[in-house]
Amino acid sequence: MLAWKQRHTLDIAEQALAEKGDLRARKLSDLANRLDHRLERAVRQFAQSDLRAQEIVRDVDDLRTGFVARLYEAGGVEPALAADVAKIEYAAFVGSQIVWPDMPADERVALDRRFAQLVAMATETGSRK
Repeated sequence: MLAWKQRHTLDIAEQALAEKGDLRARKLSDLANRLDHRLERAVRQFAQSDLRAQEIVRDVDDLRTGFVARLYEAGGVEPALAADVAKIEYAAFVGSQIVWPDMPADERVALDRRFAQLVAMATETGSRK
């Protein structure tokens, strides 16, 4: 579980942060949408019956949504809205793994880009394309 957290969350965030400005969100999308989503689903399924795993999954979910919220904030979105949008985006990310388990990574990335465009239009920041 801790290796999953490291490789699928902390390492991804570190690589995204190595980019500048708006490129961070693109890098995050590219990396996250190319993860082994079968492993993501298996970890979440295991966590349904293991308390320690539940804690780790909750921690990962909080880390991920917090990271995405901070990216939105850096793009000019006010903090409360950034937190809400990050939760919606993350719910779509996790949900799509269940609804469309065989979706190719390129399609996932394209959907993520579309979501970013919609958020930019809705928040009038235009900063996350």
